[in-house]
Amino acid sequence: MKNMKPPNFKINLDDEDSENTFQNEIDTIKLARLNNRITLIAVLIPLLVAAMIFAAYLHFMEKTSKLQNSGVSEVENLNKYVNNRLSSLSLQYQTFGEAFDKKLDAITKITNSLQENFKKLDDTVSNISSSKIERKDFPEAVIQAITPVKKELGDLNKTVSDFSNHIKNIGDIYNKQKNIEGTISQFKVDIDKAVSLCSETQSNVGKIKAEINKNLNVGLKDVKVEFQDTLSKLYEDIKNKEEKITALEKRIDEKMMALEKKIAISKIQAATPSAKKNTLKAQPGQILEDDIHE
Repeated sequence: MKNMKPPNFKINLDDEDSENTFQNEIDTIKLARLNNRITLIAVLIPLLVAAMIFAAYLHFMEKTSKLQNSGVSEVENLNKYVNNRLSSLSLQYQTFGEAFDKKLDAITKITNSLQENFKKLDDTVSNISSSKIERKDFPEAVIQAITPVKKELGDLNKTVSDFSNHIKNIGDIYNKQKNIEGTISQFKVDIDKAVSLCSETQSNVGKIKAEINKNLNVGLKDVKVEFQDTLSKLYEDIKNKEEKITALEKRIDEKMMALEKKIAISKIQAATPSAKKNTLKAQPGQILEDDIHE
């Protein structure tokens, strides 16, 4: 009975392996597509980063230019204000000097008038002392001598009062002059400091701008080199993956063709079952005849 099996009868056990292989190939294609997407994203991210860096650089340059122009404008406005202020103070000081000179002239005149009045008073007293007046005429003579003295004393008191007022005004003017001079000196010091600070600030802004430009140029150069290296590596990786995908597609086509051949053979075998039965019936007869001959 062992020899009753036909010699062409085979059990196909490779169908399940073929299906697994085909499924693995499909998964490999999906994985390759995913790798392509990841590669594309890896290429786009450095491009976006470079674009952001370039936009930030342009924004910074614009802000720096505005800051520099603003600093120059502020220095010019400050210089203009200082010049106007100093011109105004110089005019006020000149006016004050003219008024002070007039006051000094008035004081000189008052001093001369006082000296003349004292001289007249001294002459009057001397005349009274040297005159020989009788006792009975003394009151009348005294009255006559004292009357101009009283008048001169009244003028003297008025002059002294005016002189005191002028002296007081001169003291006030002198104090104001000192205050103005101190204010002008302090203002000049403050202006010099402000101009120096503005100049230093402008210089520092220029230095900072130059340093930032230098750092940005170096940074952009490094980023450019690194970006080019990354792109070269990515392009090489993409090329290798494309070659692998091409080889994989070729293998899949070969597998598909082999599978189609197997399916065609299975259909042919399923379409001719009677031929198989005749073959099976003829073979046992031959075996019996051989046994009989033996």
